[in-house]
Amino acid sequence: MTRLLTHEKTGVSGSAATLSAKPETKRFALENYFPAALSAQARTPRVRQGRSERVETSVIGAGRGEDSLSEPVRRRPRRRGWAGRAGGGAWRALRRAQGWLARDGGGAAAAGPRPLQASRARLVAACCARLGPRWRLPGSWTCPRVDSTIWARGWTPAAGGAAWQRGYSAEVKTEDELRVRYLEEENRGIVVLGINRAYAKNSLSKNLIKMLSKAVDALKSDKKVRTIIVRSEVPGIFCAGADLKERAKMSSSEVGPFVSKIRAMINEIANLPVPTIAAIDGLALGGGLELALACDIRVAASSAKMGLVETKLAIIPGGGGTQRLPRAIGMSLAKELIFSARVLDGQEAKSVGLISHVLEQNQEGDAAYRKALDLAREFLPQGPVAMRVAKLAINQGMEVDLVTGLAIEEACYAQTIPTKDRLEGLLAFKEKRTPRYKGE
Repeated sequence: MTRLLTHEKTGVSGSAATLSAKPETKRFALENYFPAALSAQARTPRVRQGRSERVETSVIGAGRGEDSLSEPVRRRPRRRGWAGRAGGGAWRALRRAQGWLARDGGGAAAAGPRPLQASRARLVAACCARLGPRWRLPGSWTCPRVDSTIWARGWTPAAGGAAWQRGYSAEVKTEDELRVRYLEEENRGIVVLGINRAYAKNSLSKNLIKMLSKAVDALKSDKKVRTIIVRSEVPGIFCAGADLKERAKMSSSEVGPFVSKIRAMINEIANLPVPTIAAIDGLALGGGLELALACDIRVAASSAKMGLVETKLAIIPGGGGTQRLPRAIGMSLAKELIFSARVLDGQEAKSVGLISHVLEQNQEGDAAYRKALDLAREFLPQGPVAMRVAKLAINQGMEVDLVTGLAIEEACYAQTIPTKDRLEGLLAFKEKRTPRYKGE
């Protein structure tokens, strides 16, 4: 593997993948989006004469009794690499999963629901597996080649949502550099992550990254959390990026792992199950803007400054900026901004679609935070399970072709049907009152 072209990307499951200079250059860290799918590697790989071996594999959840499904397949041995690496079969599995449904039978005129291709069904199941321990695809999605329903680990309303509470701690202990506030009364359900590292312009140090990761880990499994706001407690600053003074003391061998930790922390924020809002009331450069890009919604004051300026330092954005900025504003404009290291103000950021709302800064210097709070209040009355599932459907659907995305939407919708919240919504509508959702 060519060392200079090796790229490590840590996903939500904590594993990593490489991007090498060899022909399979599109082998990205797919586990960021489909962790369960990759745990099984390639389930229906190609057969190469003289290099195949007969193995028993499960679709998802091997060794879980009813929740697993085994079928004999042939595959060539995986090339072994460093620990945590996804083999080339992962990329091929994704490409097969994105094939047309017609490959597995059932033309356009076929009556009734069209069965999913086996690999596509696994992909959809894996996307939705984050919902907790016993989720499964609708019965109509029987796979013609496997002739059985594909199962995945996931959340079920019958479990009372207990899966959301794994690892939950009511108190997130942090130092003063990060303040975690659980709002009360009419704002109950809103959590504010406030960065408070004024002496270093809120730059991302090793310690701050560790605290952010710890706080996010506690929040992601807290059923009571409805919306998370990321803001700065320092006037005029959101986050100035990585702590360059700390980095200057690192050896070359230490820089890569440090950037990987930043990327992993930002990925954890991007994969929070509830809506996230970045309130940008000041400077957001480099890793600071990458942190904001990981949030679902971004609001900013007109006086705020934003940009990915890493090329000025002869490096590139390493916390997801090269991937999330093009998805937010388009490839051509993202390239222009990264190549030029240009810094935008709030109005310019709004005009290119980088932020959703821009406001004139107030005397207190927290106009963006107040707007974020207003948006979070709008989210509070909605069904908690529906909010989580809607975010999952959007995030996963945008990473695949339209046909697979619609299948993901259907699978996610199916999970809301047996919930108590859905019945409460219908009853409240009938009785002309405000629904009282419990996230069940």
